[in-house]
Amino acid sequence: MAISNGIQKLIPPFLVIIASISLLLGCVSKANIEIPTSQPLPHPRLISMQSLALQEKDNVTYFGKSRRYYKNGILVVVLSGEPYEIGYSRGALLRDEIRDWVKYLIYLVKRNSLGLSYGENLLRERAKEVEEFIPPEYREELQGLSAGSGIDYDVLLVVNILAPIIIDVACTSIVVKSPDASLLRSRNLDLRNHPALPAGLYFYKPTNGHAFVSISHIPGFIGTRTAFNETGLNIGAHDISRSSGKYVKGEPEFILRREVAQYAGSVKEAGQILKAAQRSGTKMWLVADSKTAGIYEFNSEKFAYYEMVEDYLILTNHTRILNIGRAYENSFDRYNEAKAFWVEHQGEMNINTLIDLNRGNEICWTKIPRVTNLHSAIFRADTLDFWIAAGPPPATRGRWVGFNLKKELYGSGNDPEPLIVPAAK
Repeated sequence: MAISNGIQKLIPPFLVIIASISLLLGCVSKANIEIPTSQPLPHPRLISMQSLALQEKDNVTYFGKSRRYYKNGILVVVLSGEPYEIGYSRGALLRDEIRDWVKYLIYLVKRNSLGLSYGENLLRERAKEVEEFIPPEYREELQGLSAGSGIDYDVLLVVNILAPIIIDVACTSIVVKSPDASLLRSRNLDLRNHPALPAGLYFYKPTNGHAFVSISHIPGFIGTRTAFNETGLNIGAHDISRSSGKYVKGEPEFILRREVAQYAGSVKEAGQILKAAQRSGTKMWLVADSKTAGIYEFNSEKFAYYEMVEDYLILTNHTRILNIGRAYENSFDRYNEAKAFWVEHQGEMNINTLIDLNRGNEICWTKIPRVTNLHSAIFRADTLDFWIAAGPPPATRGRWVGFNLKKELYGSGNDPEPLIVPAAK
């Protein structure tokens, strides 16, 4: 009887708490989200950029030297010029998509904060703490993005710098030698609890550094998770368990990867930039060029490199050298599935067989539905050909579409062969 009386005393306040939470969450909806508008900061290029207008011709939308279009069902955006110009053009060309993306992320923050403002305030505080570590040209690009999209700079800073890190990256990357001794590199982007947004190809032609393409599902994201530049260098990031590190102030890791994609011309140069940086994340990168490939393991204090010494190199979500975290679930299963396939097909690896490898059950995460294979890509550094699978998850089992980096950037170069690999039956 005493236990029953105790429970009865607890029920009223418990119901009040539940009712209050339900009321707060009921007030949080994407329809109610208001996006703070921008007051463009002074900039020498602001007036000239404001004088431009969107123009349509032959199914291509132009804004100054930049443009967007669809090719074989995939969004292609080509951004040219100085940092502010690139940011402004992106904001103008993708204004509606960026606003929808920002609204969705604000909604997630508010919902996880029970509709209160403490979550937003914390993110703003953290974003300002790391803003000084962002290279000036990328801060300038964010200013241009704010002016072009009409969204407040501080909001874009938050969602660009901090929002992407709340989602784990549980990926698989594989490098193999083809029969003609060229290197082929595949890279899957697998994210936990992430909406299945379509991937787009964002080609950059910056005034300084190398031109490159970033494969992204986020229209207003100036960093990169998967990139391929005109020297043949390609990069993809892999997470290690979040418990392996702590919050450290430094250059956001996906901005750092953008910096490497733009300024490194080899695996060695990528390592030099990465090692010298004020690192803030705990990650692994598989980096490849036309001659070699390797894995960089690092956190804010430790740094190691594992070089490709055989005719293959596989990276999932466990380290080889540094003790900086626990392996993700099924990391070894994905590694072993990839290696077994390579052993069976060594000496005959090409685009089609590498795609078949990436369609394996473990690599596709078919047994763990909360992880989604959002996009897959294969890069051939010596020809600058690449293929992307960007359909509904698991993307790697859908069709793959071929592109040539130089053709999209400069109008030179030929479409790769095969141009399209059909979806798995």
